[in-house]
Amino acid sequence: MLNGNFKIDDFFVKGYCTDVLSSNIAAEFSNYDFTNCNSANRMQVPEQVQQRLDSIHLSLADNYVSKIFTSYELLNNGLWDGVDSGSSDWHNDQKARGFNSNILVYIDDNRVYNNYIMVTNGAEEFKIQPQSNQLVWLNQSSCFKHKAIHTSGPRRLLSFEFFVEDLT
Repeated sequence: MLNGNFKIDDFFVKGYCTDVLSSNIAAEFSNYDFTNCNSANRMQVPEQVQQRLDSIHLSLADNYVSKIFTSYELLNNGLWDGVDSGSSDWHNDQKARGFNSNILVYIDDNRVYNNYIMVTNGAEEFKIQPQSNQLVWLNQSSCFKHKAIHTSGPRRLLSFEFFVEDLT
């Protein structure tokens, strides 16, 4: 899955790194009816879709996380559309949710709708507008924060959480 544009140094310096996946996961999920994360309805995923998410989670661990870290745990995964109110403010999920790394796989081209994710390392802010089938791997160590900006249109993504021993 790794391609030549993957810069792992950014993960430790900027708090994120990106890659465009070689397998077209975005196309696979493009017709899936994503639940809006602000909906009162609980996000329930059919068993077949959950099995596929679990498979992708393992693949991302094998192709990314295990290339850098030897001790990690796969936590939750999910999929949604939009941005919940807490995610639109600067935050770090390690404190609130207990994971210290996550990989987001974007289904839609965020450049089309002017949606983006911002990451700060405390000294600089970085704006990322992922395209369809691009992943953003976030370092949730305490020195980094991020926020999501949803301007218009769909903002569908898959999320894969990890606890990495070396990031505590």
